[in-house]
Amino acid sequence: MFKKSLKFIFILLNMIVASLFLIYSINQYSDTHNLKQFDISADYTPFQLPEPASTTHDYLHQLAVIKKTSQKMQIHFLKRSYFTGYNSGSKFSYNTFKQNVLFESDNLSDSLLSNYFGHHFQSGKVYSTAAKSNSLRLKSYGTIAFTIKEFNYQHAPQSREGIFFIQTTNPNQIEQYLELLSQNYNHEFASNYSVKDFLAPEMYPASIDLNLDSSNLRTLTLVAILFQLIFFIVYFLTFNYENGVYSLLGYSLFQKVNQLILKSLIWGNLPILLLGIFYEVSKQYYDLIFNSLSVLFGLVTLEYLLALAITFILGKLPTNRFLVKRADNKYLFGFAFLAKVVLVFLVFISAQDLADFAGQNIKTAFSQQTNFYHKYVSFYPLVQGYNETLDQIKQEKYQTKNLYPTLNRAGAIYIDTSPLNSEKPYLLQNVDVNVNYLKLVPVKKLNGKKVILSDQDTNKTILLPQRNLQNTDKIAEFYSSKRHEKVKFIIIKNQQALFNEKGQKINNYQYITVSPLKNVLQKLDLNILTGASADTLKIPLIKNPLATYRHYEKLLAKYNSRDNLPHLIKASDSDLEELKDQAASFYLSDFDLFLSLVTLITVTLSTINLYFSIFGREFAIKQALGRPLREKTYFYWALILLQTSILLGLIIATKMLNLNNLVLFAILTIGDILFSTIAIKSFSKNLVRRFLND
Repeated sequence: MFKKSLKFIFILLNMIVASLFLIYSINQYSDTHNLKQFDISADYTPFQLPEPASTTHDYLHQLAVIKKTSQKMQIHFLKRSYFTGYNSGSKFSYNTFKQNVLFESDNLSDSLLSNYFGHHFQSGKVYSTAAKSNSLRLKSYGTIAFTIKEFNYQHAPQSREGIFFIQTTNPNQIEQYLELLSQNYNHEFASNYSVKDFLAPEMYPASIDLNLDSSNLRTLTLVAILFQLIFFIVYFLTFNYENGVYSLLGYSLFQKVNQLILKSLIWGNLPILLLGIFYEVSKQYYDLIFNSLSVLFGLVTLEYLLALAITFILGKLPTNRFLVKRADNKYLFGFAFLAKVVLVFLVFISAQDLADFAGQNIKTAFSQQTNFYHKYVSFYPLVQGYNETLDQIKQEKYQTKNLYPTLNRAGAIYIDTSPLNSEKPYLLQNVDVNVNYLKLVPVKKLNGKKVILSDQDTNKTILLPQRNLQNTDKIAEFYSSKRHEKVKFIIIKNQQALFNEKGQKINNYQYITVSPLKNVLQKLDLNILTGASADTLKIPLIKNPLATYRHYEKLLAKYNSRDNLPHLIKASDSDLEELKDQAASFYLSDFDLFLSLVTLITVTLSTINLYFSIFGREFAIKQALGRPLREKTYFYWALILLQTSILLGLIIATKMLNLNNLVLFAILTIGDILFSTIAIKSFSKNLVRRFLND
C-alpha cells in the first residue's frame, strides 16, 4: 500500500517540479521581452525639460521646441510614458492595478524601436499589445501593455509626464543637441537654463521600475528539486526488494529502471509538457516551445541517469533476501525534513500579503479609530503613476508648493504625530499642525484664551506647555542652528489633548509646531501625501469622497498628480480602506502563494509517506503492542519541533518579526501539525496488515 502511495506521490512531485520549471521559464521569457522593449538605452539617450508643463498649451509649446531642435540636428526623438497604478476617480478600484508603457515618436518609419519589438513600424499607424479597435496588434508578453504611436502636436497627450529620448548615443551629438535645445528653450520661454538642467534625471533601474522579480519562484523551484532528489533516493531504497527480484530474474540495468520509474516519469512530465506547449502556442511563444522541451527532457534525463546510478549501486548488494531498511534512510529522512523547513519558510515569505491582510483584519476589528474626522477626506493610496525618477523629495516639494495652498484655503487640516513614534531626541518629539487645525481643535493659552494664528505669518510658532518652559532656549537654538529659521513661542496650558491622524486623543507631545501657509511656501517642508491611509493632510468633505475628488480633479491634473493620487477616502474609514487595499494585494499575489502551498502540501504528504516507509516496521510493532500514537511517532514530532524552532530563528534573523508575521507563523505551524496528525492517523489505519502486504 505504501509503495503504491509512493508511486503516486512520485508522479505528483514530478508534476509539481515540471510545472514550477515551466512557469518559471515562461515568467523569465516574458520578463526578458518586457525588459528588452522597455529599456531602449542601447540606441537612445534620455533627457529632461527643466520645468514640468502645467497646461496642454505649455506642453505642446515644449514639444514644438524639441521638434525644432531635432529637425535642425536631424536627430529623431521620442517620449516614453510609463504608468503603474490605478484608474482614478469613479473608475478607481483596488483590483485594477495596471502597468502601461506608451512610446510616442516623431517618425515611426525611421525609429529604431523596431530593434526592440521585432516589428517594422509605419508612420501614421498606432500599435499596441492590448486589443484596441484603432490599433494594430503587437505580440503581448505578460501583463504590461505597450502602445506605440507618433506625436500629436495639436491635441492634449495621454500624459504630460514621461522621459524624452534622442535617437543617438554619440557623446558629441548629445552635447550639441542639448546645447541647441537649451538655447531654443530659453528663447521660447524667456528663461535662463543651462545645459545641465536638461540632463537626464536619475531613474529607477528598468527591472525594478517594471517590478520584475522572480526570486521567490526561482527559490521555490530549487527547493522543490532538492526535496525531489532526496525523495528519489529514498524511493529507490524503498523498492530495493523489487530491485533484488528483478536482478534474480536476469533483468538488465535499463530493464530494472524502466520497470521501477519509466511510467511514473512519463505520467509526471508528459501532461505538464502538453499543457505548457498548448499555452505557449495560444500565446504565440513559438520560440519558447523548444526551450520547454529541452528543460523537461533534461529533467527526465537527469532523473533517469540518477535512477541508473542508484540501481547499479543497489545491484551490488545481496539480492537473496528482503533487505531491511538501513539506518542511512533515517539520515535521508532528516535531510528531506530540512528541505521541507526551507519550503515552509518560502511559503511564509510568499504569504506576507496574507499576513498583512490578516493583521489588518484584526487591526480593523479592534480599531480605536474614531469618527472625529468624519467630515474630512484623505488621499489614499499614493502610487508611482508616471513618475520614473528617483527624486522623491523634489516630487514632494512640487506637490506641497502647488497643491497645498489651494487645499489649505479650502480648510484642509494638517496633523503629523510621526515624531512621537520615532526614537528622535527629546527636543524633536513634537506634533506638527497647520493654522486650520487649531480652528478645529482649539489650544488655550495660560490665560484661558484660544491660540489664534494667521497663515500670513512668516515664522513657525511653537506652542509650549508650561511644564516644558525651561526648554525654550534649547528649542529656539535647535531651530536656529539646525533648520536656520526663527520661531516664536506661545506658552499653553499643560495636558491639552490633540487628535492624531486617526482621531485618537493624545497629550504625550513636548510641544506643538504650527506652520502657517506663508512659512510652508518658503520651506516646503510639510510631511503631506505620505501614502498612509491615515494621511497627515485631511480635506473638508464635499457631499461624498467621489464628489470631493471631482472638485479637485482639475487641480490634480494641472500639476500632474492625478496619476499619483487617484482616490479619496473618508478620513474616519482609513483602517477599513487599508483592509480593502490589503485584500486586493493578497488577491493579486495569490498565485505565488498558491504554488507554494501546493508544493508544501505535496512535500508534507511525501514526508509522512517517507516516514512510514522508513519507520513503518517499528511503527507496526508498536501498534501491535498497543502503544499510543504519540509514542509511536515521537521522532516525527521531534522533527516538527525542530522545524518550528528553525523557522522562528529564520524569521528573527531576517528581521521579519512583527505581530502580523507571528500570527502567520502560528497559522502555518498549527496547520502543519493538524495536517500531519490527520495524515498520520489516515496512514496508520490497519498498518500491520498493510505493512505485511508490502
